[in-house]
Amino acid sequence: MKAKEIDESLLIKLYKEDLLSIVKCAEILKVSESCIRRILKKLKIIIRSPGEQLTHRDITKEQVVDLYSGQGLSISQCAEKLNKSETFIKNRLKTSGIKTRSVIEGLRKFHNTDHITDKEIIDLYENKKMSTYEISAHFNKSPYFARQRLWAIDYPMRNNAGENNGSWKGDLQDENVDLFEKIKFEYENGQSLNVIREKYKMSFYRLKRSFENGDIIIRNKQEAIRLFHEKIPVDKHTEICNRYNNNKTESCGDIAKDYNVTPETIGNILRYNGVKPENFGQRLKCYKGGVTSLHDMIRSGSKYISWRTDIFKRNLYKSNVSEENGTLNCHHIIPFSILLQTVIKRNMILLNNPQLYRYTICNDERFYDPENGLSLLETEHRIIEKFDLNGHPWWRIWKAFPSYGLINSGLTENDMLSFDSNGKIDASKSILLRGTKDEIKNIIKHEHYLGTIPNASTILISKIGNVITGIATFGRGANKNLGDDTIELTRLCIPYYVIKPYGSTFLMMCNNYIREHFPEIKKLISYADPSVGHNGGIYRMAGWEKAGQTSSNYCYFDPFVYKLKHKSCCRRIKNVDKSEKQLAEENGLIKIPLPPKYRYIYNLY
Repeated sequence: MKAKEIDESLLIKLYKEDLLSIVKCAEILKVSESCIRRILKKLKIIIRSPGEQLTHRDITKEQVVDLYSGQGLSISQCAEKLNKSETFIKNRLKTSGIKTRSVIEGLRKFHNTDHITDKEIIDLYENKKMSTYEISAHFNKSPYFARQRLWAIDYPMRNNAGENNGSWKGDLQDENVDLFEKIKFEYENGQSLNVIREKYKMSFYRLKRSFENGDIIIRNKQEAIRLFHEKIPVDKHTEICNRYNNNKTESCGDIAKDYNVTPETIGNILRYNGVKPENFGQRLKCYKGGVTSLHDMIRSGSKYISWRTDIFKRNLYKSNVSEENGTLNCHHIIPFSILLQTVIKRNMILLNNPQLYRYTICNDERFYDPENGLSLLETEHRIIEKFDLNGHPWWRIWKAFPSYGLINSGLTENDMLSFDSNGKIDASKSILLRGTKDEIKNIIKHEHYLGTIPNASTILISKIGNVITGIATFGRGANKNLGDDTIELTRLCIPYYVIKPYGSTFLMMCNNYIREHFPEIKKLISYADPSVGHNGGIYRMAGWEKAGQTSSNYCYFDPFVYKLKHKSCCRRIKNVDKSEKQLAEENGLIKIPLPPKYRYIYNLY
């Protein structure tokens, strides 16, 4: 097997100039670590020992010892002054035989607390029953000062609940007998602890303790379930569930008023019967017709928060660029605004139902693609966001961090220089080539409203250097009646960073390419979908002719996963005697009518 050729000049630059490790060099050059070591030995380059950095040689052990022991600086102050990590300072001190100070020694040294003895603190804490916060305030120190000093000498700490808490007001029956009797009466008549706690604005601990000291037995879960069954007979449960499911504007509180029970009781009945109570949308009294922006709904959703957490975990809570810890932000490589435009276009057909429309957009997987996320320090993220959002995604990163942008984008420096000052590119000098699915899948996924690549016999892309400026896929399409001399244009996509207009020019280049390389093809056909705002203008500008329109069609909407699905998802199953309508109803699918599409053809000869 022939060994892979390696650019030795690039390896020298990465290892000696950029000071990357052997592991990093191997990842970038896509070879093994042993291969990198072999070439370095061949080039007579000294291999650094593990953890050693050339930039550390200008800092001597004596300098570090002088700062730490002589000048009395802390490890973090030494690291900041020398522009190194705290681990580097600790390692230098260790090799110099210098023992580092304990946390308490450091606190006393840098916060000037040696004059405050442990005996004084214990006296205030034990004899005068002051809390650690009160002791800290007494000495005009930080809130955690007294607690840290007590921890340092292993002094036993009091439980911070009940009488030992500075805000403790005593048992309820001692403070207000009338209020306690009122609460007792409500609880014994079926009111839950949570409802009482929220009603009278008191802590659960205080309420529970007051009940225990007042000889009131607290109900367990089984007794609570039995109580709500006694309030509302079981034969009424079906009526309540049907009422809740059929009226989407009615909340648990509305139903509770009619049965003279609490909203919590109605919620328990719904859960007991397999209905999940909803706490959003029209069921809320504060609902204003969906005024929360889509942007805010997506970014505050649980899926978005999980996506951010996964990106941070993937990089061990460090920046992808600097590999440092700090306040992290999650950066969309393809900008969030571009994704939002694409997803809105896809779901325009649902505009008649605003709530479904909004929740379908929020559940689109394109917002939560792990490959489209970078973990960045807050300061790094701000630098990238200064550049135009409509610029090429990797050009924006390259402008902020040139080395990282070139290594990870797959583009060269000449490619980056071909963009204008806003990160956009003039595609007039593009070259048309045959492409592959791997080359176009990322652009189609994030920028084409359908987000998928159909089976295509021919993929054409236009490029300037390595920058893709246009994508067209040709194949048989969904129409089985096309003749052998006709193919369909199934996908057309012009990336957002290309200066418009370019679509019609690119389409004419594709027409000429098909005519030249596929003489057996006589006609091209395509369809413009008005449900997403397309009217076929780009086809007319490229010389295509309008040839009527298709018949009306339909698709299905799945409310369980908030997705539009092709009608073929309910095709009749072999040996199953059920119609498409029955299969759709069984799966809970909603039929969505679609308008006719405009048909366009182009005669090559």
